[in-house]
Amino acid sequence: MTESGAFRLTKAKQLTILALFAVTATAVSGLELLIPMDFVIPGIKLGLSNIVILLVIYRFGAKCGVAVTCFKAMLSSLLFGGFTTFLYSFSGAVLSGIAMGLVYRKESVTPVGASLLGAAVHITAQVLCALLLLKSVYVLCYYPFVLFSGTLCGALNGIIVKFIRDKYRLG
Repeated sequence: MTESGAFRLTKAKQLTILALFAVTATAVSGLELLIPMDFVIPGIKLGLSNIVILLVIYRFGAKCGVAVTCFKAMLSSLLFGGFTTFLYSFSGAVLSGIAMGLVYRKESVTPVGASLLGAAVHITAQVLCALLLLKSVYVLCYYPFVLFSGTLCGALNGIIVKFIRDKYRLG
Protein backbone atom coordinates (compact mmCIF):
# COMPACT_ATOMS: atom_id res chain seq x y z
CA MET A 1 0.00 0.00 0.00
CA THR A 2 1.10 3.57 -0.61
CA GLU A 3 1.09 6.37 1.96
CA SER A 4 -2.36 7.48 0.81
CA GLY A 5 -3.76 4.01 1.49
CA ALA A 6 -4.17 3.17 -2.21
CA PHE A 7 -2.86 -0.13 -3.53
CA ARG A 8 -0.11 -0.07 -6.15
CA LEU A 9 -0.87 -2.05 -9.25
CA THR A 10 1.70 -4.12 -11.07
CA LYS A 11 1.88 -3.55 -14.82
CA ALA A 12 0.19 -6.90 -15.43
CA LYS A 13 -2.71 -6.08 -13.08
CA GLN A 14 -3.12 -2.62 -14.59
CA LEU A 15 -3.14 -4.07 -18.11
CA THR A 16 -5.74 -6.63 -17.05
CA ILE A 17 -7.93 -3.94 -15.48
CA LEU A 18 -7.62 -1.73 -18.56
CA ALA A 19 -8.55 -4.68 -20.79
CA LEU A 20 -11.65 -5.22 -18.65
CA PHE A 21 -12.54 -1.54 -19.01
CA ALA A 22 -12.06 -1.78 -22.79
CA VAL A 23 -14.31 -4.83 -23.02
CA THR A 24 -16.87 -3.15 -20.75
CA ALA A 25 -16.86 -0.03 -22.94
CA THR A 26 -17.30 -2.24 -26.02
CA ALA A 27 -20.18 -4.13 -24.41
CA VAL A 28 -21.88 -0.87 -23.40
CA SER A 29 -21.43 0.40 -26.94
CA GLY A 30 -23.07 -2.77 -28.27
CA LEU A 31 -25.95 -2.56 -25.82
CA GLU A 32 -26.45 1.04 -26.78
CA LEU A 33 -27.27 -0.08 -30.31
CA LEU A 34 -30.40 -1.67 -28.87
CA ILE A 35 -31.70 1.73 -27.70
CA PRO A 36 -33.73 3.18 -30.60
CA MET A 37 -32.61 6.80 -31.01
CA ASP A 38 -33.03 7.15 -34.79
CA PHE A 39 -36.50 8.63 -34.35
CA VAL A 40 -34.90 11.70 -32.74
CA ILE A 41 -31.89 12.29 -35.00
CA PRO A 42 -30.63 9.54 -37.33
CA GLY A 43 -27.33 8.03 -36.22
CA ILE A 44 -27.36 9.57 -32.76
CA LYS A 45 -26.18 7.57 -29.75
CA LEU A 46 -26.10 8.35 -26.05
CA GLY A 47 -22.35 7.74 -25.85
CA LEU A 48 -22.65 5.74 -22.65
CA SER A 49 -19.35 3.95 -23.30
CA ASN A 50 -17.68 7.33 -22.84
CA ILE A 51 -18.56 7.09 -19.14
CA VAL A 52 -16.18 4.13 -18.97
CA ILE A 53 -13.52 5.98 -20.99
CA LEU A 54 -13.70 9.08 -18.80
CA LEU A 55 -13.47 6.97 -15.64
CA VAL A 56 -10.32 5.35 -17.06
CA ILE A 57 -8.85 8.77 -17.83
CA TYR A 58 -9.51 10.01 -14.29
CA ARG A 59 -8.23 6.82 -12.64
CA PHE A 60 -5.30 5.80 -14.88
CA GLY A 61 -4.46 8.89 -16.94
CA ALA A 62 -4.85 10.19 -20.45
CA LYS A 63 -2.59 7.65 -22.21
CA CYS A 64 -4.53 4.73 -20.75
CA GLY A 65 -7.84 6.41 -21.61
CA VAL A 66 -6.81 6.91 -25.23
CA ALA A 67 -5.54 3.31 -25.42
CA VAL A 68 -8.85 1.98 -24.08
CA THR A 69 -10.84 4.18 -26.47
CA CYS A 70 -8.74 2.98 -29.45
CA PHE A 71 -9.31 -0.64 -28.49
CA LYS A 72 -13.03 -0.02 -27.97
CA ALA A 73 -13.35 1.68 -31.36
CA MET A 74 -11.57 -1.18 -33.13
CA LEU A 75 -13.43 -3.96 -31.33
CA SER A 76 -16.84 -2.25 -31.63
CA SER A 77 -16.33 -1.74 -35.36
CA LEU A 78 -15.27 -5.35 -35.79
CA LEU A 79 -18.26 -6.70 -33.83
CA PHE A 80 -21.02 -4.23 -34.67
CA GLY A 81 -20.07 -2.44 -37.89
CA GLY A 82 -17.61 -2.37 -40.71
CA PHE A 83 -14.79 -0.31 -42.16
CA THR A 84 -16.87 2.86 -42.54
CA THR A 85 -18.10 2.47 -38.97
CA PHE A 86 -14.48 2.11 -37.92
CA LEU A 87 -13.48 5.36 -39.65
CA TYR A 88 -16.28 7.33 -37.98
CA SER A 89 -15.82 5.67 -34.61
CA PHE A 90 -12.04 5.81 -34.52
CA SER A 91 -11.77 9.44 -35.63
CA GLY A 92 -14.30 10.61 -33.07
CA ALA A 93 -13.15 8.39 -30.23
CA VAL A 94 -9.44 9.04 -30.49
CA LEU A 95 -9.72 12.79 -30.86
CA SER A 96 -12.26 13.08 -28.04
CA GLY A 97 -10.10 10.87 -25.82
CA ILE A 98 -7.11 13.11 -26.48
CA ALA A 99 -9.17 16.26 -25.82
CA MET A 100 -10.52 14.91 -22.52
CA GLY A 101 -7.04 13.72 -21.60
CA LEU A 102 -5.65 17.22 -22.11
CA VAL A 103 -8.12 18.90 -19.72
CA TYR A 104 -9.03 16.37 -17.04
CA ARG A 105 -6.32 17.52 -14.61
CA LYS A 106 -7.19 21.20 -14.77
CA GLU A 107 -8.89 22.26 -11.55
CA SER A 108 -11.32 24.49 -13.44
CA VAL A 109 -12.57 21.56 -15.53
CA THR A 110 -15.03 19.16 -13.92
CA PRO A 111 -15.90 15.75 -15.34
CA VAL A 112 -18.96 17.43 -16.87
CA GLY A 113 -16.73 19.94 -18.68
CA ALA A 114 -14.34 17.22 -19.85
CA SER A 115 -17.27 15.13 -21.09
CA LEU A 116 -18.82 18.11 -22.90
CA LEU A 117 -15.52 18.81 -24.62
CA GLY A 118 -15.17 15.14 -25.52
CA ALA A 119 -18.68 15.06 -26.98
CA ALA A 120 -18.13 18.21 -29.06
CA VAL A 121 -14.78 16.99 -30.39
CA HIS A 122 -16.18 13.50 -31.10
CA ILE A 123 -19.07 14.86 -33.13
CA THR A 124 -16.92 17.42 -34.95
CA ALA A 125 -14.44 14.71 -35.93
CA GLN A 126 -17.22 12.43 -37.17
CA VAL A 127 -18.85 15.18 -39.22
CA LEU A 128 -15.47 16.06 -40.75
CA CYS A 129 -14.94 12.37 -41.50
CA ALA A 130 -18.37 12.24 -43.19
CA LEU A 131 -17.50 15.37 -45.13
CA LEU A 132 -14.35 13.70 -46.47
CA LEU A 133 -16.01 10.34 -47.19
CA LEU A 134 -19.23 11.63 -48.72
CA LYS A 135 -17.67 14.66 -50.45
CA SER A 136 -20.79 16.70 -49.81
CA VAL A 137 -21.09 19.98 -47.94
CA TYR A 138 -24.69 19.07 -47.11
CA VAL A 139 -23.30 17.00 -44.25
CA LEU A 140 -22.67 20.32 -42.49
CA CYS A 141 -26.45 20.91 -42.32
CA TYR A 142 -26.59 17.93 -39.96
CA TYR A 143 -23.85 19.27 -37.68
CA PRO A 144 -25.86 21.66 -35.45
CA PHE A 145 -28.41 18.97 -34.65
CA VAL A 146 -25.90 16.26 -33.74
CA LEU A 147 -23.75 18.77 -31.85
CA PHE A 148 -26.72 19.85 -29.75
CA SER A 149 -27.86 16.31 -28.97
CA GLY A 150 -24.27 15.21 -28.39
CA THR A 151 -23.62 17.95 -25.86
CA LEU A 152 -26.80 17.01 -24.00
CA CYS A 153 -25.62 13.41 -23.82
CA GLY A 154 -22.10 14.57 -22.93
CA ALA A 155 -23.45 16.61 -20.03
CA LEU A 156 -25.46 13.64 -18.74
CA ASN A 157 -22.45 11.33 -19.04
CA GLY A 158 -20.27 13.89 -17.24
CA ILE A 159 -22.77 14.11 -14.38
CA ILE A 160 -22.71 10.31 -14.07
CA VAL A 161 -18.88 10.27 -14.07
CA LYS A 162 -18.78 13.02 -11.42
CA PHE A 163 -21.19 11.06 -9.24
CA ILE A 164 -19.18 7.83 -9.56
CA ARG A 165 -15.89 9.64 -9.02
CA ASP A 166 -17.14 11.41 -5.90
CA LYS A 167 -18.85 8.34 -4.47
CA TYR A 168 -15.89 6.01 -4.95
CA ARG A 169 -13.10 8.62 -4.64
CA LEU A 170 -11.60 7.82 -8.02
CA GLY A 171 -8.97 10.04 -9.60
